[in-house]
Amino acid sequence: MNKQGNVMIKPLPELQLPPCDLQMVLRERETVRSFNVEQGLNLEQLSALLWAGQGERKTRGGTSNGKRMAPSANGLCPLSLQVYVRHVRGLIPGVYSYNGASHSLNFLDEGERSAQFAAAAIGEQPWLADAAAVIVVLADIQSMRQAFAEQAPRGWRGERYVYMETGAVSQNMHLQATALGLGMTLVGGFDDVAVCQLLPQSGLLEPTALLCIGPRA
Repeated sequence: MNKQGNVMIKPLPELQLPPCDLQMVLRERETVRSFNVEQGLNLEQLSALLWAGQGERKTRGGTSNGKRMAPSANGLCPLSLQVYVRHVRGLIPGVYSYNGASHSLNFLDEGERSAQFAAAAIGEQPWLADAAAVIVVLADIQSMRQAFAEQAPRGWRGERYVYMETGAVSQNMHLQATALGLGMTLVGGFDDVAVCQLLPQSGLLEPTALLCIGPRA
């Protein structure tokens, strides 16, 4: 891990993804709630998952065009990803933020939080504790409300766009998990305040989805 100023940065491996059959991936995509709690993920798998969600797109010539892997209303890109790592080889347990431009992780805080994530769920959702990693989708909802304030219904259209984008990002990562032979489940039922308390740097961002990912049991 490299240190730049007060920030610890972990570059992620370059993507070397084999071609896959989209039709097969679509057929095999399913919600997986049972994980092998001992096996964990490797950095290559986490790298591919985060890139699918919020990585930067590149032209055929290999240069960045500033766009991300999921569509965003007016290109405003209000979403960001933070990752709670329980068991990823090459990373210490804790919370990281993903930087799509540099395809790297910024280390935010160390420590075990599996039980706390499970406790933040609405109802019993033990897969939050069993997953090798929980990717938290965060959104600047207020800025989107303001950006689309003139569109009816006033004050709410921008928020709708946030959840549409959250769905696109989540589906990208779910399909990537399927292609990698991993399991994933999307959790939408959680206590927003409790989740934010588990993240060192949530600020004004609001959680819109929790993605539990790990090897299938």
